[in-house]
Amino acid sequence: EIAICPTIREPDGLAVSSRNKYLTPEQKKDATLIYKSLQKCRKMIDARVTDSETIIAEMRKILSQAPSIKIEYISIVDAETLQTTDLIARQVLAAVAVRIGQARLIDNILLCNPWIKS
Repeated sequence: EIAICPTIREPDGLAVSSRNKYLTPEQKKDATLIYKSLQKCRKMIDARVTDSETIIAEMRKILSQAPSIKIEYISIVDAETLQTTDLIARQVLAAVAVRIGQARLIDNILLCNPWIKS
């Protein structure tokens, strides 16, 4: 059984991870863009944007603000099936994986679409 738990975050939004110790202070600052991109996803879904590619493009813009960030993937999947979804019509999981220096950082956020009835 998989237990879903909230992500523990530092005050700047960076997910707490043993990998964070490999980041320089500047890289750690850049890494805060990961959570900012996930927050953008939340705001867009709250604003009734349903096209995953549109949301991913905006998330990519945020992550691209820091040259140190090498994006491995940005994905929005159905929270139940974990299959990619083009249109957001249910609960989704937005996930990001990046490399910053020697560290591979991952983060995700579970989003419930408040304006679509199940």
